[in-house]
Amino acid sequence: MSEEKRIERIEDISVDNRGRIAALEKISENPEKYITEQRGLTWAVVIVVVAALAKYFFSRG
Repeated sequence: MSEEKRIERIEDISVDNRGRIAALEKISENPEKYITEQRGLTWAVVIVVVAALAKYFFSRG
């Protein structure tokens, strides 16, 4: 691998990591809010799946 391509790859990785670090810092500032949002999303998915299964089984009946 040439030196130029290697430098470009390192810069790409550092840009990617900066975004991850910024996201982690945002989460660490207010972890309760993030956990609550994740929990709400999880329950929304569970409700949709249960509703779809109920509709499927009752439509077969």
